[in-house]
Amino acid sequence: MEASVYHCNLHQQMQTADLRTGRMHFHIFCEGDEGVFPCHSPPSTPEVTGQE
Repeated sequence: MEASVYHCNLHQQMQTADLRTGRMHFHIFCEGDEGVFPCHSPPSTPEVTGQE
């Protein structure tokens, strides 16, 4: 079983706000031949999640 390889043509950074906490969340997406999909590149900063 081999993993799908995505070719990133364009990295898009989307910014959304959590209305409950007021924190900003950054989502990185890649735009490639297969369409737009979440980028799996490691973020430069640890992503903050509600689970610890």
